[in-house]
Amino acid sequence: MENPEFRLGPFSIGDIIALGGVLVLSGALWSQVQVVAKEQDRQAMRLQALEQIIPSDYVRRTEYREDIREIKTLMQRIENKLDGKADR
Repeated sequence: MENPEFRLGPFSIGDIIALGGVLVLSGALWSQVQVVAKEQDRQAMRLQALEQIIPSDYVRRTEYREDIREIKTLMQRIENKLDGKADR
């Protein structure tokens, strides 16, 4: 006895089920892509906010080093003056 197979035009029922599965999976993947895109936009906005805050709240390393160098120079001048007074 032959195994009868249901066919819809050139496609078998297995082909149609497989196509349905692919469509469901592609829909799920598309929704995940949209979620990731929204998260990426949110992270970009947070990064923009940080980029605006950082220059006003933090000092660059080079500026810090220049300021420390100036303070050390002033401290050295004060020490030299104190040494000069102590010698008298």
